[in-house]
Amino acid sequence: MKKISRFLCVILAIGITLSSTACSSKKTSSEPDDSTVVSSSEPVSSENETSSEAQSSQDKTVSSDNKSSAQQSTVAAKGSWQNVLKSMPKSLRGTTVEIFHWNPQSELPNGAQVITKFQQQTGIKVNWKVASYDNYDVELQARVAAGKSPDIVLFQWMNVNRVKLCQPVSAAGFDFNNSDWDSELMKYYTVKGKTYAVNMKNTLLNRPAAIFYNKTLIEKYDYEDPYTLWKQGKWTESKFMEMCKDFKRTVNGPAWCVSKYDVWALLTGLQSEISYKDGKYGNNLRDKRAIKAWQRCAELYQQGLIDRSWDSNGFEQGKYLFFDTSLMYTRTTQPYFSTLKSSGTLGVVPFFPVAGQSTQYQLMSEYEAYGFAKGAKNAKGAAFFLRYYLDPASYDANTFFCSEEAKAVYEYAMKQPNRIMHNRNPLGSGNSASPISEVRLALQEATPEQVPTVLNTYMSAVDAAVADLNKRLSDLP
Repeated sequence: MKKISRFLCVILAIGITLSSTACSSKKTSSEPDDSTVVSSSEPVSSENETSSEAQSSQDKTVSSDNKSSAQQSTVAAKGSWQNVLKSMPKSLRGTTVEIFHWNPQSELPNGAQVITKFQQQTGIKVNWKVASYDNYDVELQARVAAGKSPDIVLFQWMNVNRVKLCQPVSAAGFDFNNSDWDSELMKYYTVKGKTYAVNMKNTLLNRPAAIFYNKTLIEKYDYEDPYTLWKQGKWTESKFMEMCKDFKRTVNGPAWCVSKYDVWALLTGLQSEISYKDGKYGNNLRDKRAIKAWQRCAELYQQGLIDRSWDSNGFEQGKYLFFDTSLMYTRTTQPYFSTLKSSGTLGVVPFFPVAGQSTQYQLMSEYEAYGFAKGAKNAKGAAFFLRYYLDPASYDANTFFCSEEAKAVYEYAMKQPNRIMHNRNPLGSGNSASPISEVRLALQEATPEQVPTVLNTYMSAVDAAVADLNKRLSDLP
């Protein structure tokens, strides 16, 4: 984003008859138990001061605090960011919003500029705290228990323990129920009529899955380009498998490195071993599609066509032709696949339609969404931050992704109606509900002939796990 010079700040301040003050330097949180990673060379409002530009913008656009909270909520999330800003209470100036994320802010293209611009326009300071991905829920629980709750919590699937650590988004007094917001995602994160996480419609910040490919290998072995085939309506399961089989014969190794061992179950419409829909968990082992789906996974592995190791380095070095994973990794500042991205040889294409299947499912590597922690000190300010942070208009989509192809595939994926989420750890990061981890391992190691026996062996145990998860949901207030 274009930087605003100190001189322009002063001219702007004079132009609207404010007293001229220098744009203040960014201050970091003094909280001892976390490190602040927001950084920018641009002037930023401190916690208790606002820059001249922020003040001038707010004095022109922020509504009076005398407006009722109901009126503010109705206006707050509608239309452009400037309309949203007009409804922001002046009392939020000088406050702080803390977002509790497991990725550093530096991995978000132009993230520092986006946050700085928000701070300048609102006078709300943003602290970006980095947590551990694997221990996110443990760290969050400790923060909430100690009375040091962050404001914004990140979700990647329906995790009942994380929901217990959050409050319904309605607590922010902000209107999330209009066309700016992704209603399908919000429905997914709704329990007993209460929504716990949100994201914007058309946001650039979500994580649909797609198939990556190495353009150098496509050219080397004289294959048809998958993206071109997709645009021509010729990207099919048979074409994909034909390439995989030919590559395996040529290099004597698997062609497709899968990010999830049960990818075919997901393509068939199963959310792995357990389902989550309409605020309730279910046992997918009882689904009539289960045997066929997991047998297909086992067959691909038995035939040597897939590798289940999530070997991203191997893919980047030309070991595999295909690699399926999150489109988050096509962001320009995300470190994965940096060599392929910088050389322009990272190809991206949606998943192929499954032959003979009337419904095509869009796999979500993670279903990115944001909620408010219990005990959050500034949920209302956090809602305004999310409205700006998640807005696609806050970013340059042409420089956000590594290629026009990646951008096109992302936009296509997010418009698909049948998104499907892999419920890997319904009790928290790194904490799968027992015996889900056991059946997962058994299915991963099973031959096609063994799949029916494995499903039957774990049926009652998964029923019990699902009952426990639903009891936890029912215990929510």
